[in-house]
Amino acid sequence: MENQPQLIFIACRKCNSEKSQLEDDISVISMIPGGTSRGAEIDEVLAGEFKRRAHKSGSRRTGRPVATSHEELLVQSRWGPATFTFRMAAPPQADSDRVYRLAQFHFDAFFYWLHFNGESRRGGFFPSGAYYNVGIFIRGNWGDAKARWFMNATAEWPLGVAITTANGYFRLIIRQSPCKRIWACAVEWNHSIRVKKLHGDPEALQTFLETIPDAEEDWVEDDQGNPVKMTVQRELDPEEDRLFVVTMPAPESQPPEVPQ
Repeated sequence: MENQPQLIFIACRKCNSEKSQLEDDISVISMIPGGTSRGAEIDEVLAGEFKRRAHKSGSRRTGRPVATSHEELLVQSRWGPATFTFRMAAPPQADSDRVYRLAQFHFDAFFYWLHFNGESRRGGFFPSGAYYNVGIFIRGNWGDAKARWFMNATAEWPLGVAITTANGYFRLIIRQSPCKRIWACAVEWNHSIRVKKLHGDPEALQTFLETIPDAEEDWVEDDQGNPVKMTVQRELDPEEDRLFVVTMPAPESQPPEVPQ
């Protein structure tokens, strides 16, 4: 990857260490080649990075190097009185709680930066309230019903932060609802994984979530008997992808506010 200016945030040793541990395997897992191409050049770059790092990074799910952490799923389904059982292999997986935690580090850092005051040398934090994890979506499932709902429902909200860096391998956007009571956050890693989340006033958030579609998913068991969520894959046409599309605000527009 070409050299680019990097954004550097100062954090305490505890948070910096936790974020580093989270990125160790999640970053490598996001580089795994998938069924949906990210473009020949991008695929080649990430495949090379994955090969270089996969044996050094340890999967927190399996306790083995990411390179050898493919998982076997035991799928059971019923059709009338009959039960069908078969096994299938899955690529290395990242624990969802850890993925959301890493995404929250990114959201918190850029929210703090958005509200940074040069005189006081302090920024702002998300207001206390409720939050909702919309989902973790791999590239082949960016067209999922919930992912589309989030994208279309918040596309016209006032912009807080829009970041594209590391030659496009990292993208993040934060928007605030017109009523200033809900924040919508999304991050994308390595053209592969998108994490979407909402923060806000509990009442406003509950009303907003009444329009969310049902998830297109099912549950199976892995070889250890643990429940694993499976989703029907829905690709997103690049021409319809406007999650990180930014419309420049009018000159008189003010930055989004933190509700008091």
